[in-house]
Amino acid sequence: MLSIVVLVLLIDQFQPAYQLETVQTALSSTVELPCSNANQNIDSRNSAKIVWIRDDQADIVSLDSVITVRDPRLSIISSDNNDHQERILRLANIEEHDHGLYRCVQGDITLNEILLDVL
Repeated sequence: MLSIVVLVLLIDQFQPAYQLETVQTALSSTVELPCSNANQNIDSRNSAKIVWIRDDQADIVSLDSVITVRDPRLSIISSDNNDHQERILRLANIEEHDHGLYRCVQGDITLNEILLDVL
């Protein structure tokens, strides 16, 4: 019985701290996708930048607060506090091809995953 409890505790430790979120938006609208490393138990000495990745195209959309793809509709809203960082990916004038999975990572830790559903 003890081994079952230990196994359950070990499995529970590997559950991600985020849940896949679906955001629905209309064509031509603007959407902001949040990402924060608050409550992630990330070592404050971790120098890894927060990165937004568009998974279905394997595009690195941003590196910290710098947009890395040529698309004037994209921008990053940055906020740095003593205990956490936040990088909001803002997509303006939504187009049909913007749909897909957006993932925010810091180092090897996924902070957030958002499925953008364009209506």
